[in-house]
Amino acid sequence: MKKPSTSTFIRLNPSKTGGALNVLYVYDRKKKPFPLKESVLISEWDDKSETVNLINQRAKEINKKKRDLETDLLYVAGSLMENGIEPYPDIVTQEYEKFLLGRKQKNNFKRGLKAVVHYELDEVESSLKELELQKQNILSQRKTIWREAEKYGFEIQNSNSEETAYFMLLLKEFVIEKAGCWIDATPEEKRLHNDGTKKGWRSWANNLISWTKSRFFSNLETVLSFKQLDKTIYESYGNYLMNPQGKHKMTDNSFGGQVKNCITFFNWVTYEKHVQIDNRYKKHWKRLSEEKLIINLSPSEIDLLWKEEVKPHLEKYRDLAVFGCLTSLRISDIKNTQGVVLDDNGFLRGRTQKTKGNYKIDTKLDGRIIEIGEKYEWNLNLCTEQTFNKQIKTILKSLFIKYNINQRKIKEPKYRWGKLIKDNDLKYKHELFSSHCCRRSWVTNMSTRGISDRVLMEMMGSTSLSEFNKYKAVKTIHIRNEVEKTAILQSK
Repeated sequence: MKKPSTSTFIRLNPSKTGGALNVLYVYDRKKKPFPLKESVLISEWDDKSETVNLINQRAKEINKKKRDLETDLLYVAGSLMENGIEPYPDIVTQEYEKFLLGRKQKNNFKRGLKAVVHYELDEVESSLKELELQKQNILSQRKTIWREAEKYGFEIQNSNSEETAYFMLLLKEFVIEKAGCWIDATPEEKRLHNDGTKKGWRSWANNLISWTKSRFFSNLETVLSFKQLDKTIYESYGNYLMNPQGKHKMTDNSFGGQVKNCITFFNWVTYEKHVQIDNRYKKHWKRLSEEKLIINLSPSEIDLLWKEEVKPHLEKYRDLAVFGCLTSLRISDIKNTQGVVLDDNGFLRGRTQKTKGNYKIDTKLDGRIIEIGEKYEWNLNLCTEQTFNKQIKTILKSLFIKYNINQRKIKEPKYRWGKLIKDNDLKYKHELFSSHCCRRSWVTNMSTRGISDRVLMEMMGSTSLSEFNKYKAVKTIHIRNEVEKTAILQSK
């Protein structure tokens, strides 16, 4: 017998801009198209590889559907051949319909079985919750008995040590899940999980543990437990991290980030581990924030930076800064530009690492976008965010001194518990610059060019207007325009 084959083609619509995809089954020169029930544009279809390219957001889904249909048709044809039946298209069509019916019946059976399993699991989970409640009641009774015994001079081991041990056990499991390793991991393990996000989770856990060993925690006369997450615990945690004489000296914004991680952890304990905890954290553990001083580079400053000759080992930091200012992409997005697609229309497409949004950057905004991308063959995973933040400050300091700009120190407003810190130091602009300032520069400069907020949000893959506004510096040009207009009228 001859060997059957399949291929996929696009059946063009009348306008010939796209069409419906069909899998063509061929045996002994006889052909039969099987509709895939998917349509794509001509620009989204690659005839050579017979696949939908990545500019179509559903490319992976459609390509998998195509492969599955081809596999099923060849499977049906192979079954016929094993039984000595030549797999002509008409016979394959009939057998394929029977094949789909059998698959549907099998899936229905699986769904029924799955429902029974879920029902039984729900009963088990319910029993586990009852046991957890019983355990907590017993622990509470034991705590009361030990407190009463201590009144009469009996020295008994702290009853809450088990609760603290359980808290630490789940904290360690959570951090390993988020960060890849625990805070006491070997240097080699930490190198394997060295990106900023993972290091941030380990730093948060370290800060949390150091608080429990401080006088701020011991003054509470309690233990680390999921059973007490009220306002007093929250305030003690905040006073420790924001203590001006302490190790961390955090302000509202940085403390808010620590609280965000705590809430994520508490939610994980509640919904993933089904542990009953003190729900007062949902009301009292507030994420403080402060108005950020928006530091950005103007178009003229970006031009100076781009033209600045720097030492060869510093070029990549200069280029990354300019690229970020021209595209809005964060260092985390830039580092992962292997996910970027430069489509035929000149748009950079991909997903942001932090918010998982879809960005669509028009490279016609500035020719330097393509120039920088091609310089590094679009592999811009050149450094860590921490290294970038350190080196770009050095480059900007030299640049600003050279052109005698930004030589006036700036006061960055900082708050603790909503109160302005009066003794906050003044800093130069270059000292306040970090990778996020590139994104702020893009938003501010594009807005000044007259591009609407809606379009800018779509381009940068942002869905939150409040988050978007944090990146946009207040424009003052309209004030200057009004002043100049008034001066002209008075002179007439």
